[in-house]
Amino acid sequence: MTVGFMEILLERDSVCAGDDCNAPHHHTLAVKESATLDDVVNCIVKINYLAKISGDEATWVVVGDKPIAVIAQQWRKPRFLVDEYRPFREYIHEKIHVRYLAQKSPEDVFNQYAQSVLDRFKNCYTVKLAYRLSWWP
Repeated sequence: MTVGFMEILLERDSVCAGDDCNAPHHHTLAVKESATLDDVVNCIVKINYLAKISGDEATWVVVGDKPIAVIAQQWRKPRFLVDEYRPFREYIHEKIHVRYLAQKSPEDVFNQYAQSVLDRFKNCYTVKLAYRLSWWP
């Protein structure tokens, strides 16, 4: 591996029975160590790693250590569930798995995952606030 680059293992879900032959569709992606999440996710799109679905409607969720972005075949660009300009190493350590969610509405999928992220943040904030307040005289 070239100095200044890191290899990330990609794998994705199959989209149909015929696609299962190559499951889990391993691919190695070499990225600069300084790359952002935006760089990595857009690279996945640009190398045509994801299967194209007839009808041009497919929804994918990019998952590192946690869900990162939603990609839809009908969208021009991915939508991120986290700050896309953060260094990728904060969310991806060894591999990326891309979940195939068939023709589910990408808007619904994005909203569902985004709400989950907000709920975790609210719960974390509430616990921290309660903890801080419990130490007040």
